[in-house]
Amino acid sequence: MKILFIIGWPLGQGGHINSTYALIKDLRKLEGVHNIVLMAPHGEKADAFKELGVRYIPLKFSRNNVLFALYNFIKILKGITANRISVIHAMDYRGFLAALLNNFFVKKKIVFTKAGGKPLPFFLPYSNALIVFSKELENAYNTNNYFFDLNRIFLIKERLPIDNFKVFKKKSGFDSDFVFIAMRLMKAKKGLLDNLFDELEKVGKPKHGLNIVIAGDGELRGYCQERASLINLKSENGIDFKFLGELNDQDLIYQYYVNSKLTVGHGRGLLEAMALGKAVVLLGFDEKGSVLVNKSNVEHISNYNFSGRKLGQNSVEFSLHRILKQLDDTGFSLKPYERFNKQYIEAEYDSKIGAIKTKDIYHKVLEENKSFVWKNLFWMFNKNKLW
Repeated sequence: MKILFIIGWPLGQGGHINSTYALIKDLRKLEGVHNIVLMAPHGEKADAFKELGVRYIPLKFSRNNVLFALYNFIKILKGITANRISVIHAMDYRGFLAALLNNFFVKKKIVFTKAGGKPLPFFLPYSNALIVFSKELENAYNTNNYFFDLNRIFLIKERLPIDNFKVFKKKSGFDSDFVFIAMRLMKAKKGLLDNLFDELEKVGKPKHGLNIVIAGDGELRGYCQERASLINLKSENGIDFKFLGELNDQDLIYQYYVNSKLTVGHGRGLLEAMALGKAVVLLGFDEKGSVLVNKSNVEHISNYNFSGRKLGQNSVEFSLHRILKQLDDTGFSLKPYERFNKQYIEAEYDSKIGAIKTKDIYHKVLEENKSFVWKNLFWMFNKNKLW
């Protein structure tokens, strides 16, 4: 079995990039997976993929450059034929469209992973299988408003390299009295960031001081620094902020997770912190506020892929500002939450299980004689992509 992974975005820090890395690493250990090729625009994680023994073929990245798109089309077509690919696995929508265009000529089996976010607001192109990471997406696509065949939808949420987290060593030299946030400071994250700073404003002036460490960069960095300065001023220097900029060293990010007293954010970053045995607070994305992940709300939060679109139960009682005040006033212990989080992630999110499930899907699609080429040609010329 020879698999081609296509990613449309550069290989940098990102949830679906790290999930792809974990999947490929575990797939390579399974019998019957003979060759894996990865095609994606270059980024800082490209070398990490190559170290797995994957054949990496770089693509050009541009949002709307026709020449780059043509270059990528030709390169993908050559990659499929030269490597005798059995299955094309697109890990994002940009990669999915590239796979579809090439499939008019090569007629291979296509698997598409819709990793996160809301359902795309149109009927998806035809593929041999659709993999989703959350119950929210599975339920949405199961309404038959977005996807043509409910029997081709598979929920696979297991995507964390649990064995790596079990052996991860905490290093000395870190001050452990800080709250850690790792998030891209982009316009798409503004709702999350506003919720973060709104919650911190409610803390007031802490008795023992509060250190906030933020890793990430983007066009909203200046905006975030302005809000942080105002909070620092109102708290009479009681709440101090440190902006680290973008961190591309995954081990260093993990060190910040394990050394922090609390991790705040959303998405895969929270899952990783939980796997390392940390208490975490989920920021609202479509909702105001935040909530400490706990036994009573974790399944609901997991169903929404830790996105923050739905905070679940006790979002007021377990909000960030209340947790921080309890830590400051009473020495409130987060140990029970840390133990629960680690056990939950190890039981529910092991990427070894996800790799086995994915391989089974590859076998299933290879057994059928369908490529949907002509139906996707019709899809491309359907103006609304809905029916």
